[in-house]
Amino acid sequence: MNIFQRFTCKSLKKNKTRTVVTIIGIILSVAMITAVTTTISSLADFMLKVLKEQDGSWHGYFEEVKREDGDKIIKLEEVEDVAILQNIGYAKLQDSQNQSRPYLYIGAYSGDFTELLSVHMKKGHLPKNATEIIVPSDLQDNGGISYQIGDVITLDVGVRQAKDGSLLWQGTSLDAIMERDGTDKFVPVEKKDYRVVGIYTSASFDYGNAPGYPALTKPDENSNAQGESIWLTLKKPEKLSEFLKKNEKYAQKTDNNRMYLAYMGKSPNKTVQKTMAGLMSILIGIIMFGSVSLIANSFAISVNERKKQYGLLSSIGATKKQLMKSVLFESVVLSGIGIPLGILAGLGGMAVTFYCLEDTFSAFFQIGGVTYEGIRLQLSASVFSVVLAAVLGFITILISAYLPARKALKVSAIEVIRQSDDIKIKPKKLKTSALTEKLFGMGGVLASKNFKRNKKKYRATVFSLFISIVLFISASSFCDYMERSLSEIVDAYRCDLNYRTLDMNADKTLYPELSKVKGIKEASYHVYQDIEIILDASEISSEHKKATGITEKGPQTLFGIFTFVDDVSYEKYLKENGFDTAVYMNKDKPTALAIDRVNESTLNSGTYNLHNILRSDIKSFDTMALIANPAKLKEGYEIIPTDQMKLDEQGNFMCRIGKWDWKKNPDGSEEGEVIEGSEKYVPMEEAYDISDVHVGALVDEPPLGIDVYMGNALIFMYPKSALETICKSSEGAEIQMFFTSDNPQKSYREMCKVLQQKKLSTDSINNVAEQVNASRAMMTVLSVFSYGFIILISLIAAANVFNTISTNISLRRREFAMLRSVGMTQKEFMRMMNFECILYGAKGILYGVPVAIGVTFLIYRVLSGGITQGFYIPWYSIVIAMGSVFIVVFATMLYTMSKVKKDNVVETLRNENY
Repeated sequence: MNIFQRFTCKSLKKNKTRTVVTIIGIILSVAMITAVTTTISSLADFMLKVLKEQDGSWHGYFEEVKREDGDKIIKLEEVEDVAILQNIGYAKLQDSQNQSRPYLYIGAYSGDFTELLSVHMKKGHLPKNATEIIVPSDLQDNGGISYQIGDVITLDVGVRQAKDGSLLWQGTSLDAIMERDGTDKFVPVEKKDYRVVGIYTSASFDYGNAPGYPALTKPDENSNAQGESIWLTLKKPEKLSEFLKKNEKYAQKTDNNRMYLAYMGKSPNKTVQKTMAGLMSILIGIIMFGSVSLIANSFAISVNERKKQYGLLSSIGATKKQLMKSVLFESVVLSGIGIPLGILAGLGGMAVTFYCLEDTFSAFFQIGGVTYEGIRLQLSASVFSVVLAAVLGFITILISAYLPARKALKVSAIEVIRQSDDIKIKPKKLKTSALTEKLFGMGGVLASKNFKRNKKKYRATVFSLFISIVLFISASSFCDYMERSLSEIVDAYRCDLNYRTLDMNADKTLYPELSKVKGIKEASYHVYQDIEIILDASEISSEHKKATGITEKGPQTLFGIFTFVDDVSYEKYLKENGFDTAVYMNKDKPTALAIDRVNESTLNSGTYNLHNILRSDIKSFDTMALIANPAKLKEGYEIIPTDQMKLDEQGNFMCRIGKWDWKKNPDGSEEGEVIEGSEKYVPMEEAYDISDVHVGALVDEPPLGIDVYMGNALIFMYPKSALETICKSSEGAEIQMFFTSDNPQKSYREMCKVLQQKKLSTDSINNVAEQVNASRAMMTVLSVFSYGFIILISLIAAANVFNTISTNISLRRREFAMLRSVGMTQKEFMRMMNFECILYGAKGILYGVPVAIGVTFLIYRVLSGGITQGFYIPWYSIVIAMGSVFIVVFATMLYTMSKVKKDNVVETLRNENY
């Protein structure tokens, strides 16, 4: 160790307070960087586990492959592992409750199928031969058909054929067949006996729109399998795109496990990696910025304190390079202590955080109410994430040390020894106001003059406060905007369970039974009818015009919904909200209540654009509703969709119609265009069922079950008894039932049992509470991470302020001793220090708050790209920041002054190091 290094170590030992605070700053900085890198790495590991359970761990997929081609694929040298499912055939299900899935699909699996496609046994065991079979749990839950373990079932196994005789398999749904040619012919081939040995679950290959529930068996060498599907993993997953393209000739279709590959970091589409890297970069950038402001200030104070020492060393031959090495050696010593402790603190903090949040976080990824065993959010610190944190922390410290040292070493040795560059006095600028002297006496005058004559020292303190305010308010604003945006969406749901059906008699047959399920607190049902309404463009808000692209003047057609609430619930709602039941329950002359809150997420590229359709000054209005097209038009004519209506000379609304020429595409879909010359306008009554609507009032809080953003439309509410008066036909209408429950999960299971007993599908019952809880769990996790980030940033900022103020005061000990030697009283002395505290705080707030508001506006603009909302300033965080500034400043001042008061005046004046 050379003389410079020994000198540096002695300086660190001598100034223990500053050294400890600097190390604490390094620990906090590195801990936060470690927390960010390990969180990203842990989330990626967690997502891989979740995706493996949901979609399997396969990389590539070949659909409908011939047996001989399948053998070629699995023998390719790039292939690491394979899972094969042979198409044995279909069997018709006689009593399936799900009309979209009328078949049982029999597939024979081989290879590493159960691992790559995440097959989980609920009961029983996997089949051991071609006579044993396992069935999916969805067959009972969704299809209403129950097989017990040990049942021997005889199936008429056959194939599905299209109109041209080609075979159809799981990749072709019944909806696709209807769009193509409407032919799905089942051809029996042979009878087969199977023994049911298990019930399984899998989200990997059981497509929700597939026509058959997949039952799995083992291959039979004597069976005549009709092709197969292959899932595989590659030795080099990053080469998957080229591999699939090169071998696509062997299959009808190829695919890749996009999200699994993305979180592996092997996907050609780098969106996920870019998003995670971008998020990590932003957070680490904020941390490094805050950390540099703390650690650089600490080094700046250290360098300024030792300027005279550096000048003396320079005068006897020390080079700038040697002095720079001395400062960098100090950063290495501090790094050697702070970085390991910071990494340990970061890892320990995240381990505890993940442990506390593991159940909450798992709520995101419940699949059909099932939480897979063994999947928990746990600390998964990769070597790369730890090394990256250490490197970034060290870079932060080097930058913090280099910047002040480079500036200090530019000054010549003579100027440093004389210290003539520290204080530059301009008499005119040292004047103080009479108010300062009146309020704070001579101490205030001295503080004001000292602040003006030595701005460099005070600038570091003000900058520290400035950074603290900006970081705290910005981080708080980000959290507040995110929470309010998510709450706005989540709070739109006002029930725990809901059920949908097209059976218009369900209110009499099914609703009473579901309402009596144990745990149900409140129940209601509504009849919904989609409509179009006509409004003049002048009545539509500018926000809605912008969201929907309305630019024309005159009448516009907009989407709306009629909601007919059961009379008991509606009357109760009217009374609770002070509406006249004689007016709004009148079924012969109905008056509507309307809800006007829209979430145009589908019309604005996925953005949650929350706004109103109507101008804010409209409280009641009349409109015309176009309820349905009852096929009044002449054959061959259809309505031509348009957002703008035409008025005839008498002011009546006209509708544009025309004849269409429909053409079939190669994929079976159809598209049409209006035959030239066939367009014409006819009165609305010739095309639509018309209803005049009078809206008596607009409401914000709807009855139970109504989603205020439902359909992105104006919602018109009536009692159920007014249905026949308003709507001449129930074509296209549906009933929705809504329930609140003490135990939504238990009530959901009971309702499923009721539906299964009635041979009805459980597809249409929705556990809303589970979805809302998952969203709220996301908000909880977001809040924990966000406020944890705020607290750590605040600690760095507080340490920065403490370090700067305490060191500056310590460096002024000789000045204070001189003032005390000429007779300054303790009272006057404290007045001076209090005024300095006010100057520090006021300057920091004066600069910090406007900048923080600007940053808040930038955060608002960024988040508005995803969730549109009004700009607001979180005043509570500004008030907290302002109060905290003065608390930290005064507390630091009191602590440091308690040390200064113990100084001996004579000894302090003799010491030239102050």
